[in-house]
Amino acid sequence: MRHSELESTQQFQVHLKRFALYFAVATMLVAFLVLIGWQFDLEFIKRIFPGMVAMNPATAICFILMVSAFFLIKEFSENKTAYTIWKTLAWITVSIGSWCLINSIFQLEGGIDQWFFTKKLTGELNPIANRMAPNTSFNFILTGLALLIYKPQSYHRAKALQILFLITALISLLSIIGYVYGVRSFYGVLTYIPMAINTSLCFLMLSASFLFISCETGLMDRFTNNYVGTVLARKLIPAIIVVPVLLGLIIIYGENYGLYVPHFGFALFTAAHILIFVFLINKVQSSLNESDHARTDAEKKMIELNISLEQNAASLRLLNTELESFSYSISHDLKSPLRAIQGYSKMLQEDYSSVLDQDGIRQLNIIISSVKKMNQLIDDLLEFSRIQREELQTVHCDMKALVTYVLNGQYFDLKQKKYEIKIDELFPCSGDPKMIALVWSNLISNALKYSEKKEKPCIEIGSFKDQKNIVYYVKDNGDGFDMKYAHRLFAVFQRLHSENEFEGTGIGLAIAYKIVSRHGGKIWADSKKDEGANFYFSLPFNK
Repeated sequence: MRHSELESTQQFQVHLKRFALYFAVATMLVAFLVLIGWQFDLEFIKRIFPGMVAMNPATAICFILMVSAFFLIKEFSENKTAYTIWKTLAWITVSIGSWCLINSIFQLEGGIDQWFFTKKLTGELNPIANRMAPNTSFNFILTGLALLIYKPQSYHRAKALQILFLITALISLLSIIGYVYGVRSFYGVLTYIPMAINTSLCFLMLSASFLFISCETGLMDRFTNNYVGTVLARKLIPAIIVVPVLLGLIIIYGENYGLYVPHFGFALFTAAHILIFVFLINKVQSSLNESDHARTDAEKKMIELNISLEQNAASLRLLNTELESFSYSISHDLKSPLRAIQGYSKMLQEDYSSVLDQDGIRQLNIIISSVKKMNQLIDDLLEFSRIQREELQTVHCDMKALVTYVLNGQYFDLKQKKYEIKIDELFPCSGDPKMIALVWSNLISNALKYSEKKEKPCIEIGSFKDQKNIVYYVKDNGDGFDMKYAHRLFAVFQRLHSENEFEGTGIGLAIAYKIVSRHGGKIWADSKKDEGANFYFSLPFNK
């Protein structure tokens, strides 16, 4: 699914969840109003229309229990108290539904549906007292079982819940259609008391609440994504349900009032049905055509973008080839005259040092030192360029072995300078050993260099873990730097100390920054002037 389609799906699911809340609140409100109606004998609240069966008080209480469970759906999988309450409410609902169904079938007295407002219930519909209808009891058994088996993380459990609530919704819808068309067998079972119309509406809203709140998984996921088939289904299914019901109602009332004969009414129903669905299909077709045109345009733009990317990739490959040639040119063409200058300077120093005065010897030494610095600068630039182009060879890295190797190769005389080297725990990682060794080399050589003027130079090397990364560090007690210049540390040719204070080309930390970035990590430092510096770099955990 494309990003735009995923975003559209998520927005639609958010809207459904909002409606789920509205339906749940409406169900709770109706149930409370029914109980108030029974308490104060408000007939227009107990039943929607005069002469129709009223919602049983036990039915209203079950709806309150189910809506209470609905409000726990976001918490019951993580909160043990909420989970216990959820399961308790489900068991109570199943028990009440089962008890009432058995009492209805076997005509037993003293059922739970007679516990509340007993005197007012007796004779509500003669000769049968107002009891919970069998189809109402069955629906509560289904909804209670749905809650008992539900688990948010399980696709199959969510699917089972949705199937049970779809059955509940279908039974409720049949009941409503029965009331609309006057077909008692749709809302009543044999001679038993029928399901009240407000009960049917509450079951429909309750089912919608649980179906919409779990729309990200199970069966509902098929009706909430943004694929063409799903969009078509979402547009046609409501019409398929509503249009025939409304048309049938209009035809029946027309016949009852003698506006036309039954055959004409049937023909009118068929013609209207055809016209309305032709109109709806035309609207859906137009909408799908627009989506298809948009998709085609997007595909064309994608093709053009791919062609552009291929051209850019070809240009980059050519540029890399030119950079390699340029690097070779620098290495060969620039170093050749430097080697000549260095060679002749040494010959002058060896053969004519007795002829030159002190000023001449000083100038000759400057030439030799400058050539050496230029050579080092070219080598560092080539190394920086190579690191950007070279492919990473990621393997398991033993950091302690790498640090030991780097320390053994340092040109500083660690014993003569009496450096104190502390190596704490170094966690292994995944990376390119050659490149990570270069990071350690630059950081350790910096620490050694900037602390060499201290009486007791001390270097501390180690690591620690945070939530997602391993953080490595190199700390020294050397000269340090002012943190207001810290943003210049990892830039090429940027130095925070003069060359007279400490030697260097200003590329080492830029190389370290580039290597760590390519490994998906970060590098940073903190320091105080004359109080040493702490350098850190992070790498992701071993995978």
